[in-house]
Amino acid sequence: MVAGFQKQYPRVDIRMVEEGAKTIERLVQNGQLELGFVVSPVDEQTFDRLPLLERRLSLVVHRSHRLAEQPSVSLRELSSDAFIGFPKGFAVQELVAAACGRAGFEPSIVYESAHWDLQVDMVAERLGVAILPDAACQKIANPHVRVLALEDPVLPWHLVLIWQKDGYLSFAMKAFMRFAQAAVAVP
Repeated sequence: MVAGFQKQYPRVDIRMVEEGAKTIERLVQNGQLELGFVVSPVDEQTFDRLPLLERRLSLVVHRSHRLAEQPSVSLRELSSDAFIGFPKGFAVQELVAAACGRAGFEPSIVYESAHWDLQVDMVAERLGVAILPDAACQKIANPHVRVLALEDPVLPWHLVLIWQKDGYLSFAMKAFMRFAQAAVAVP
């Protein structure tokens, strides 16, 4: 989306910041960023939002893992596993921790990385299991891991574009929002 926008508006400079969703929300709320891509839910009293992707989280295990041949896995079945997760401040980490809590256990997070591909490499080295957005899982080419559907519960992963309610938006960011809305509307 950003690349397409840059082609259409080559004179607009975009500064991108990669942080966890909670940090991005804070930066947008404080006016340090005009727009942010985050995982919902978000505080609808503070932010307006444009839904971009509605996906789910999937499980990544080593191909020798005891569950690797199952088509889907219940979260409860992972209660004794070591987890490789996103750092605190990432919405995915909060989603996973909350879901594990509802399933009756606290995940044992042994490694953290903000990069899904590094998490996959750690799973390939048998350091634990990872729960990642299926959009990232579709890009996995490592033959040492398996991607499994998470059922009971299904964990939603919804990417949204946020901006401060009643906040200032530059002409460039308004153009980006129109571009994003058009891109999302395309089937």
